[in-house]
Parts: sequence; structure tokens; C-alpha cells
Amino acid sequence: MKVWSQRLDRPLNIIKKRKSIIALTLFVFCIIYMKIYYVFSKNQLQNFEFLESRKCPACYGTSLCGSFQRGELDLESFYKFRLLDVVNVKNVFFGRHQEKSVVFKKLGHNTELKKLDEKICKKANLEPSCDLSRVIFQTDLTNAIKDGKIHVDAVKGLSDIVRCPSQRLLDRIWSRYQERSWIGGVKHHQQLNLITTLLFNPEPLILQTFPKTEGWPFPEYEGACGRFIVEENIGPSLGTFFHHPWEERVKLAYQLTELCERLTNNNDDYALYLTDVTYDNFAVAADGSVYVIDAENIVVVDKKKIRNDKPADWDVALEAINDDCKGVNSDCLMFSPDLLCSRLQADHNYFALCHAILGPEATHSLMYGGLLHDIPGTVLEKQQLLHLLAECQQPKERYGRFKAFPALMALLKKLAEESR
Repeated sequence: MKVWSQRLDRPLNIIKKRKSIIALTLFVFCIIYMKIYYVFSKNQLQNFEFLESRKCPACYGTSLCGSFQRGELDLESFYKFRLLDVVNVKNVFFGRHQEKSVVFKKLGHNTELKKLDEKICKKANLEPSCDLSRVIFQTDLTNAIKDGKIHVDAVKGLSDIVRCPSQRLLDRIWSRYQERSWIGGVKHHQQLNLITTLLFNPEPLILQTFPKTEGWPFPEYEGACGRFIVEENIGPSLGTFFHHPWEERVKLAYQLTELCERLTNNNDDYALYLTDVTYDNFAVAADGSVYVIDAENIVVVDKKKIRNDKPADWDVALEAINDDCKGVNSDCLMFSPDLLCSRLQADHNYFALCHAILGPEATHSLMYGGLLHDIPGTVLEKQQLLHLLAECQQPKERYGRFKAFPALMALLKKLAEESR
């Protein structure tokens, strides 16, 4: 009987163990389910710690903080998971502003933002870690805007947009600044929002100063809260179209040449020179229009100022030199900000586009052959197109790029129209 009892107890113990395992599994499943439900039901953008709004006015602005708090903005899909932030090093998130698809940007890596905090603390003669919301008022940043104007000497060289600022440009920046209060005068903390943005990443200022509504090739600026800005989600990056049919790519190429011409010559008399040209820095809208979606590294030159000041060789056209940065990096662009700032005409944007994206020798990332690779044999102007691309990338005669680019744009327009 004793032996029989032991044999009977054994399956009972197994059943108990299985029940325990099943119970534990269900418990773990419930925890995971509740965690996922919590992540997707909770709006992370209502968390001001996540937005870092407590660092204001050492931030980009507060115009959308009310909308954030009311839950009118939210992240989409896996952007809700904070654990994935470790791989989202660029701090770019996608979501919605009510019914509109938008992009949320912190405008830099976490390490870069930490350096910004340390810089502000240092300006206040304090330790690298300090109360930014308080000490920013003790820095020289407060002197940049006085009497309703941004002063040239106080901001010159802080970033590419003010590499060589004119008072006309600064007045334009200030008058179109959407983070300022239009009721009851300009608030001091809003001035510091502008200078902080100028110091760290001027992309929001480019979007506001040269708005899409006036035909500039940038996304619409929605607003800011803390260390986040919100801008229109244009669409997929240019790189996703690299292997698309020729008919699509030639239309995009034409759009790109138009974009570069608009930035170089326009009725506003500003030249906006692109100094970081990659496929990821452009996006394509649903109608096929191309936009610049990373506007941090754009040198803005006031052509009226050049005409008035007449610096040395101001009326001598500036040619970009294709030397591949002396073999250091075939994707880089060699340029002199000082020369761009002192010449009325420069072919820098033409060179940047052909060198990094359009030219047959463009070697950005793994996209060899350029956007116009594998030109069909049915294109009668194939040899002419290859010749113009080569001249644009590495002209054989002086001022050759100035001649080749308009011809290239005209040919691409013709080919794009034939591809409809």
C-alpha cells in the first residue's frame, strides 16, 4: 500500500506543478498585456518630464504646450515605447497633431543636448549641472535681443543661419518668430527661447523665416513645447525612391534642380546654401514635390548686404571645387563660409546636388550611380544628360557649372514632361 501511495502522489505533484506553471505564465502574460495596454493608452506627450519643458526658457518654445497637455498630439505605433529610444539616437518621432501627420524633433542627440545644458551652465559660471530655467537669465544670452531687435554682434557665428547675418535677415527672423507673444509685448523668456534655438539648432527658425506658405521648400512649422518642435510630416525620404522606375526618378531629379535654383536665386534676395546634402535630408510629398527636411546646416547669405558692402571680389562668381575633401570622405562637401558670405553668385548648391545625389559618380552611402542611374536606352538625350551631369559635378572649363546647371534643369524638365 505504501508503494502504491507513492506512485499515486507522483502524478498529483506533476499536475500541481503544471498548474503553477500555467498560473505563472498567465500572470506574466497579464503583466505584459497591461504594460502594452498602458503604453498605448497613455499619451507620453502629456509628460512634461519627457518634453523637458521644465528647462524653459532654455528650450525651443512653449506655443504648443497647451495642446500637448490637452492630449491633442500623440505618438504613433512603436514610437510610444520609451525602451526603443536607445536606438532612436536622432530623437525623431512620428505622430499626429489632431488629424495631421507630424514629426516631433528634439533637434539633436541626447549627448548634444547635454552639452548644450553644460554650455549654458558654463555661461553662468556654474557647474555643468545646474537649474537651467533659472541660470539662463544670468548668462550673456540675455543681451542678444534689445529694443525689439536681434543684434548682429551678439549672434554672429552662433550657427549657420547667422554665419554672416545682416540686420535685414535678423529682423526677418524676429518678425516671423512664432514662439513670441503678440499680445502684451515680447516676453523676455521668449527671447531666450529664440536664442537657445539659434545656439543649438536653427532648423525651426529656417522653417519660420522661409515658410512653405511662401513657396520655400521646407515643411510647415507647427510649434514647440520644451525641447521638442513639431513640424509637418512631408512623406518618405528621397532615398526610398532610389530603385523606383526611371519615370519617377527623373521627375524627382527635376524637382531637386528647381529646389536648388530657388534657394540660390529668388526675389527675396537671400541665398540659402545647403552644406549637408544626403538622401535622408530630403522628403517627397504625395504630389511628388521635394522638400528639405533637415534644415540645420544652411548658410543664409543676404545678397542685398553684399551689394551694399561690396567686399573684395564680391562680383566675381564663386566656383565650388570638387576635390572629395582630399580623399578623406567622398561624400563630404568642401566650402568656405567666408567666401559664400562675400560673393553675390556661387554655384555651391548646384555642385552639392550633383556631387551628392544626381551625378553618375555620386557615392553617398551605398547608392552608387546617383539618382539618375540606369538611364534607359530609349532616352534619346542620354549622352547629353550624362555630359551635363559630369560638367555639373566636375566642370572642364571655368564657370562650366554655371552654364551646365541651367541646361541640365531644362533637359530634366523636358524628360519629366515626356514621362507623364
